Amino acid sequence: GFGRLGHVFASGDVFDIDPDMITFAKGITSGYFPLGGVIISERLLEQLRRSNHPDALFGHGLTYTSHPIGCAVALKNLDLLEEGVLQHTREISPYFQA
Repeated sequence: GFGRLGHVFASGDVFDIDPDMITFAKGITSGYFPLGGVIISERLLEQLRRSNHPDALFGHGLTYTSHPIGCAVALKNLDLLEEGVLQHTREISPYFQA
């Protein structure tokens, strides 16, 4: 994830997989600051919203989440990925596959 295969998330763009959930950590900050998170699909979110069961909430906790410095580093890292890093990775990756 986060550019290693030339896409922010390779699951859909490279492997044609539509996951219900993606967990992530070091990649969002390029390892400069600990941060982790979870992304859930709209389909899963809608199922949780429609359920009337008392246990139907997305209870989760992460060790490294919501720290303001980590979030600032992650936002800057995502900005940098938009500056052509992903395209460059896709262009040079064939050299490493040879």
